[in-house]
Amino acid sequence: MVNETHIRRIDDACAQALSVIGFKTRKRGILTFDIVDGFQGWIGLNTATRESPAAMYVNPMIGVRADAIQSIIARVNREKPHSYVPATITRNLGYFMPDQQFASYEFPYSEDASDRAAKMAQDVQKFGLPFMIENASISRIIGLVPSYAIWEDASERLLVAHYVDGKDRRFLLDFIENRVGSGKIEKRLWQRFDAFATSFQQQFLDNDKPE
Repeated sequence: MVNETHIRRIDDACAQALSVIGFKTRKRGILTFDIVDGFQGWIGLNTATRESPAAMYVNPMIGVRADAIQSIIARVNREKPHSYVPATITRNLGYFMPDQQFASYEFPYSEDASDRAAKMAQDVQKFGLPFMIENASISRIIGLVPSYAIWEDASERLLVAHYVDGKDRRFLLDFIENRVGSGKIEKRLWQRFDAFATSFQQQFLDNDKPE
């Protein structure tokens, strides 16, 4: 059984290293960076402990959260909007690096974690942070969501993003119809999006304003 003390020590080292470059810890394993009003840079430190009995691996997920999009999605789903989860788009840090492959940082339990955490933070600063800053806009989110989220999540986020972007009612209704149709053809879980879109239409389109 992995010693929880080792895991927490590594988590703390990673959080400390990321705080040096401007990230703030929101909860264990999730940190955010204020970009511009309404957009947050987002890091999720996914961890794995089964690969080795002597080390933990940290897999940083880099993302951007569009607060307006996520707030509306929560309201459509009759949920209380959250202030920092989920991110709107996410991808493993390694895909922004020169090798463009999954990045996993090894933290041996026998070593001090600070140096390895600092190296991870340097990579985030060099490769992850520019991505966050560059894509902190609705138009950029719209372009990236299809390849940065599973189909069901992407469908909901795209619909709401187009709404936030000011698209008219006809455009949004056509988007819903076309997306459901493509979901059926692609054998996606289109029923989930269909139910979401129905609720969205009732709350935001039929009366032209949120409830």
